[in-house]
Amino acid sequence: MQVLNLKPLPLGGHTLPALPYDYNALEPVIDSATLHIHHDKHHRKYVADLNVAEISAKKMRDSDDYHAINLIEQELAFNGSGHILHSIYWQIMASSGQGGAPGGATNALVASYFGGFDAFKEQFVSAALKVPGSGWAILGYNPYFRRLEILQASKHEDMTQWGIVPVLVCDVWEQQKVNMGTKKFLFNLRIIHTVKFCALFSVTYFFSSANSSRYLNTTSILSL
Repeated sequence: MQVLNLKPLPLGGHTLPALPYDYNALEPVIDSATLHIHHDKHHRKYVADLNVAEISAKKMRDSDDYHAINLIEQELAFNGSGHILHSIYWQIMASSGQGGAPGGATNALVASYFGGFDAFKEQFVSAALKVPGSGWAILGYNPYFRRLEILQASKHEDMTQWGIVPVLVCDVWEQQKVNMGTKKFLFNLRIIHTVKFCALFSVTYFFSSANSSRYLNTTSILSL
């Protein structure tokens, strides 16, 4: 596969990706102060802790001392998944009115599995509203099953299917202080008006062997 030819990141070399918009661009759905905390504090810590975990894993291998392996593996999973999901999350949001529509192949996949875009939206919103804790709703493509699926993640790395590729993600963290009545409105507002379907456009390349390399190139925007 072409993905094997990609130059790997240096061990412990992950960096925080810059936002593709100003911190106030998502208001009133997500205010500037919240976005600063979420991006500059929370995501930055996931990146730093992932780098520490990778370096710790190397030291563990070099010393042949595996007494802390459970903790290191947990740190790799939690912080690595948090970094990936947040990197996708920043890219798929935009100001109201700047969203798009999924491409033809994606529409066909949504329709064939969910029965239509409205049914997909309802399941995605419900998954976000009812996820345990401050977790995620995730639309992903599973290459083993050759279809889309909606999953929840109560943290970053659990409740997944192996091999699934996250396409559209919604972090519930911003909404934890919002009452349930307003919460329903905000999730609908975000999904309908503030989500850019660039991720849905890019995933369509995954379904065509002729365009598979083009899909892999789109992942570079994630700055992982």
